[in-house]
Amino acid sequence: MKYKHIFFDLDHTLWDFEKNSKLTLNTLYDEFKLRKYNVDSFSDFHSCYATRSSEVWKEFLDGLISHEEFQWKRMWLTMMDYNIDDRDLAFELNVRFQAILPTQCTLMPFTKEILQYCKNHYAIHVLSNGTHEVQSLKLQCSGILPYFTEIITADQCSAFKPMPQIFDYALKVTGATAANSLMVGDSLTMDIIGAKNACWDQVLYNPMQTEHSDDPTFEINQLNELRAII
Repeated sequence: MKYKHIFFDLDHTLWDFEKNSKLTLNTLYDEFKLRKYNVDSFSDFHSCYATRSSEVWKEFLDGLISHEEFQWKRMWLTMMDYNIDDRDLAFELNVRFQAILPTQCTLMPFTKEILQYCKNHYAIHVLSNGTHEVQSLKLQCSGILPYFTEIITADQCSAFKPMPQIFDYALKVTGATAANSLMVGDSLTMDIIGAKNACWDQVLYNPMQTEHSDDPTFEINQLNELRAII
Protein backbone atom coordinates (compact mmCIF):
# COMPACT_ATOMS: atom_id res chain seq x y z
CA MET A 1 0.00 0.00 0.00
CA LYS A 2 1.29 3.45 -0.93
CA TYR A 3 -0.13 5.20 2.12
CA LYS A 4 0.82 4.41 5.69
CA HIS A 5 -0.51 7.54 7.41
CA ILE A 6 -3.87 9.21 6.86
CA PHE A 7 -4.38 12.69 8.26
CA PHE A 8 -7.94 13.94 8.74
CA ASP A 9 -9.10 17.48 9.17
CA LEU A 10 -11.67 17.57 11.98
CA ASP A 11 -14.20 20.41 11.63
CA HIS A 12 -16.54 20.02 8.63
CA THR A 13 -14.78 16.77 7.68
CA LEU A 14 -15.42 14.34 10.55
CA TRP A 15 -17.09 16.55 13.15
CA ASP A 16 -20.23 18.30 11.91
CA PHE A 17 -19.35 21.87 12.74
CA GLU A 18 -22.51 23.40 11.27
CA LYS A 19 -24.97 21.19 13.15
CA ASN A 20 -23.00 21.37 16.38
CA SER A 21 -22.80 25.16 16.13
CA LYS A 22 -26.55 25.38 15.59
CA LEU A 23 -27.23 23.18 18.61
CA THR A 24 -24.93 25.35 20.71
CA LEU A 25 -26.56 28.57 19.54
CA ASN A 26 -29.96 27.13 20.38
CA THR A 27 -28.74 26.47 23.90
CA LEU A 28 -27.47 30.04 24.17
CA TYR A 29 -30.72 31.43 22.81
CA ASP A 30 -32.60 29.76 25.65
CA GLU A 31 -29.96 30.20 28.36
CA PHE A 32 -29.56 33.96 27.79
CA LYS A 33 -33.30 34.43 27.20
CA LEU A 34 -32.60 36.36 24.03
CA ARG A 35 -36.30 36.87 23.42
CA LYS A 36 -36.20 39.59 26.06
CA TYR A 37 -33.82 41.45 23.73
CA ASN A 38 -36.45 41.20 20.98
CA VAL A 39 -34.61 38.36 19.28
CA ASP A 40 -37.95 36.73 18.55
CA SER A 41 -36.93 33.93 16.17
CA PHE A 42 -34.12 31.43 16.71
CA SER A 43 -34.13 30.69 13.00
CA ASP A 44 -33.46 34.35 12.20
CA PHE A 45 -30.87 34.57 14.97
CA HIS A 46 -29.03 31.55 13.59
CA SER A 47 -29.16 32.97 10.07
CA CYS A 48 -27.75 36.31 11.22
CA TYR A 49 -24.99 34.55 13.15
CA ALA A 50 -24.03 32.38 10.16
CA THR A 51 -23.78 35.44 7.92
CA ARG A 52 -21.75 37.47 10.39
CA SER A 53 -19.49 34.54 11.25
CA SER A 54 -18.69 34.02 7.57
CA GLU A 55 -17.88 37.70 7.10
CA VAL A 56 -15.62 37.91 10.13
CA TRP A 57 -13.94 34.59 9.29
CA LYS A 58 -12.81 36.14 6.01
CA GLU A 59 -11.32 39.04 7.96
CA PHE A 60 -9.39 36.55 10.07
CA LEU A 61 -8.14 34.61 7.02
CA ASP A 62 -7.02 37.89 5.47
CA GLY A 63 -4.98 38.61 8.60
CA LEU A 64 -7.03 41.66 9.56
CA ILE A 65 -8.08 40.41 13.01
CA SER A 66 -6.91 37.85 15.57
CA HIS A 67 -8.69 34.56 16.22
CA GLU A 68 -9.84 35.87 19.59
CA GLU A 69 -11.34 38.97 17.96
CA PHE A 70 -13.02 36.77 15.35
CA GLN A 71 -14.76 34.80 18.10
CA TRP A 72 -16.33 37.66 20.02
CA LYS A 73 -16.84 39.97 17.03
CA ARG A 74 -19.16 37.52 15.26
CA MET A 75 -21.37 37.51 18.35
CA TRP A 76 -21.26 41.29 18.72
CA LEU A 77 -22.16 41.92 15.07
CA THR A 78 -25.00 39.40 15.31
CA MET A 79 -26.43 41.25 18.30
CA MET A 80 -25.92 44.55 16.50
CA ASP A 81 -28.26 43.25 13.80
CA TYR A 82 -30.90 43.48 16.55
CA ASN A 83 -29.69 46.96 17.64
CA ILE A 84 -28.10 45.49 20.77
CA ASP A 85 -24.77 47.30 21.18
CA ASP A 86 -23.58 45.37 24.23
CA ARG A 87 -20.01 44.11 24.05
CA ASP A 88 -20.20 42.57 27.50
CA LEU A 89 -23.10 40.43 26.34
CA ALA A 90 -21.18 39.50 23.19
CA PHE A 91 -18.20 38.41 25.30
CA GLU A 92 -20.45 36.38 27.61
CA LEU A 93 -22.13 34.69 24.66
CA ASN A 94 -18.77 33.84 23.17
CA VAL A 95 -17.44 32.38 26.41
CA ARG A 96 -20.45 30.09 26.75
CA PHE A 97 -20.35 29.22 23.05
CA GLN A 98 -16.71 28.14 23.33
CA ALA A 99 -17.48 26.10 26.45
CA ILE A 100 -20.51 24.27 25.04
CA LEU A 101 -19.53 23.76 21.40
CA PRO A 102 -16.76 21.15 21.91
CA THR A 103 -19.11 18.97 23.96
CA GLN A 104 -21.50 18.49 21.04
CA CYS A 105 -21.19 15.12 19.35
CA THR A 106 -22.77 15.17 15.89
CA LEU A 107 -20.49 13.61 13.28
CA MET A 108 -20.53 13.73 9.50
CA PRO A 109 -22.13 10.68 7.82
CA PHE A 110 -20.01 7.50 7.78
CA THR A 111 -17.37 8.97 10.12
CA LYS A 112 -17.11 6.03 12.50
CA GLU A 113 -17.35 3.48 9.70
CA ILE A 114 -14.47 4.96 7.73
CA LEU A 115 -12.34 5.52 10.82
CA GLN A 116 -12.77 1.89 11.85
CA TYR A 117 -11.78 0.75 8.37
CA CYS A 118 -8.75 3.04 8.29
CA LYS A 119 -7.60 2.09 11.77
CA ASN A 120 -7.42 -1.55 10.68
CA HIS A 121 -4.98 -0.69 7.89
CA TYR A 122 -3.21 2.59 8.62
CA ALA A 123 -1.99 4.97 11.30
CA ILE A 124 -4.57 7.75 11.37
CA HIS A 125 -4.17 11.22 12.80
CA VAL A 126 -6.01 14.52 13.16
CA LEU A 127 -4.41 17.57 11.56
CA SER A 128 -6.38 20.64 12.60
CA ASN A 129 -6.15 24.41 12.85
CA GLY A 130 -7.97 24.27 16.18
CA THR A 131 -6.36 24.15 19.60
CA HIS A 132 -5.29 20.84 21.09
CA GLU A 133 -7.49 21.22 24.16
CA VAL A 134 -10.66 22.03 22.23
CA GLN A 135 -10.16 19.51 19.43
CA SER A 136 -9.35 16.73 21.89
CA LEU A 137 -12.57 17.48 23.77
CA LYS A 138 -14.56 17.29 20.53
CA LEU A 139 -12.99 13.93 19.74
CA GLN A 140 -13.64 12.61 23.23
CA CYS A 141 -17.26 13.76 23.45
CA SER A 142 -18.10 12.43 19.99
CA GLY A 143 -16.54 9.05 20.77
CA ILE A 144 -13.84 8.98 18.11
CA LEU A 145 -10.71 9.85 20.11
CA PRO A 146 -9.52 6.20 20.36
CA TYR A 147 -9.22 5.90 16.58
CA PHE A 148 -6.31 8.35 16.34
CA THR A 149 -2.61 7.89 16.96
CA GLU A 150 -1.71 11.59 17.03
CA ILE A 151 -3.74 14.79 17.42
CA ILE A 152 -1.80 17.55 15.69
CA THR A 153 -3.06 21.09 16.12
CA ALA A 154 -1.94 24.57 15.13
CA ASP A 155 -1.12 25.70 18.64
CA GLN A 156 1.48 22.94 19.03
CA CYS A 157 3.70 24.31 16.28
CA SER A 158 2.51 27.94 16.01
CA ALA A 159 1.46 27.40 12.40
CA PHE A 160 -1.89 27.09 10.64
CA LYS A 161 -2.79 25.11 7.56
CA PRO A 162 -1.96 25.86 4.76
CA MET A 163 1.44 26.94 6.13
CA PRO A 164 4.12 24.32 5.32
CA GLN A 165 5.38 24.32 8.90
CA ILE A 166 2.35 22.46 10.25
CA PHE A 167 2.66 19.75 7.61
CA ASP A 168 6.38 19.38 8.33
CA TYR A 169 5.61 19.21 12.03
CA ALA A 170 3.02 16.48 11.41
CA LEU A 171 5.60 14.35 9.60
CA LYS A 172 8.09 14.83 12.41
CA VAL A 173 5.62 13.88 15.14
CA THR A 174 4.27 10.79 13.37
CA GLY A 175 7.43 9.56 11.65
CA ALA A 176 5.60 9.71 8.33
CA THR A 177 6.95 10.91 5.01
CA ALA A 178 5.26 13.11 2.42
CA ALA A 179 5.23 10.14 0.04
CA ASN A 180 3.29 7.83 2.38
CA SER A 181 0.89 10.44 3.77
CA LEU A 182 -2.63 11.31 2.65
CA MET A 183 -4.53 14.43 3.73
CA VAL A 184 -8.34 14.28 3.90
CA GLY A 185 -10.20 17.55 4.35
CA ASP A 186 -13.02 19.79 3.19
CA SER A 187 -11.11 23.02 2.64
CA LEU A 188 -9.45 23.64 -0.71
CA THR A 189 -7.41 26.48 0.76
CA MET A 190 -6.36 24.94 4.06
CA ASP A 191 -6.27 21.20 3.46
CA ILE A 192 -5.83 20.59 -0.24
CA ILE A 193 -3.56 23.42 -1.34
CA GLY A 194 -1.62 23.20 1.92
CA ALA A 195 -1.01 19.47 1.52
CA LYS A 196 -0.25 19.83 -2.19
CA ASN A 197 2.39 22.45 -1.45
CA ALA A 198 3.88 20.05 1.10
CA CYS A 199 4.01 17.34 -1.61
CA TRP A 200 1.34 15.18 0.03
CA ASP A 201 -1.49 13.49 -1.84
CA GLN A 202 -4.88 14.92 -0.92
CA VAL A 203 -8.54 13.93 -0.78
CA LEU A 204 -11.07 16.74 -1.05
CA TYR A 205 -14.21 15.90 0.92
CA ASN A 206 -16.90 17.82 -0.94
CA PRO A 207 -20.32 16.68 0.32
CA MET A 208 -22.12 19.66 -1.22
CA GLN A 209 -20.44 18.98 -4.58
CA THR A 210 -19.33 22.60 -4.74
CA GLU A 211 -17.82 23.51 -8.09
CA HIS A 212 -14.18 24.55 -8.09
CA SER A 213 -11.20 24.83 -10.42
CA ASP A 214 -8.59 23.08 -8.27
CA ASP A 215 -7.17 19.65 -9.01
CA PRO A 216 -6.87 17.55 -5.84
CA THR A 217 -5.38 14.08 -6.07
CA PHE A 218 -8.81 12.64 -5.24
CA GLU A 219 -12.28 14.01 -4.54
CA ILE A 220 -15.15 12.36 -2.66
CA ASN A 221 -18.69 13.36 -1.77
CA GLN A 222 -19.17 10.85 1.06
CA LEU A 223 -16.58 9.64 3.54
CA ASN A 224 -17.23 5.99 2.77
CA GLU A 225 -15.95 6.64 -0.77
CA LEU A 226 -12.48 6.87 0.77
CA ARG A 227 -12.30 3.07 0.89
CA ALA A 228 -12.05 2.90 -2.89
CA ILE A 229 -9.02 5.21 -2.83
CA ILE A 230 -6.94 3.65 -0.11
